[in-house]
Amino acid sequence: IGYVGAQADKVNDAVGGMNDLLNTLPRLEDMFGNAKLNILKSIATDRINDDQLIGRYLAAKEKGLDDDIRERQYTQFQQMTLDDLVAFHKEKLSGKSYTYCVIASDQKIQPQSLEKYGAVKTMTLAELFGY
Repeated sequence: IGYVGAQADKVNDAVGGMNDLLNTLPRLEDMFGNAKLNILKSIATDRINDDQLIGRYLAAKEKGLDDDIRERQYTQFQQMTLDDLVAFHKEKLSGKSYTYCVIASDQKIQPQSLEKYGAVKTMTLAELFGY
């Protein structure tokens, strides 16, 4: 799931920019290193308090795990390289089909301008929000 917030007149630019990111991951070694370090710090400082213990245990069991996944994640993130991330991106995200939900007034966005991304379906407020 991805999200882009934009003014109505910038929707085409926002969708185009999101498409660029989904199809081509920028190779920014410094940013990757900083993100990796932040994830490792987050895992290392994460604490499970008494209230979370049962919930975390049951969530692990649902995934077929009988141990704390954080230790495995920490080890995997330590070993991860930018090339690993690029390969994952290429396999899982790049060149795939996506469904977009643009929430805006049809007075401000012309549905025809979105047709270059695929079929456009205009929904009523009742269909979208249930009222």
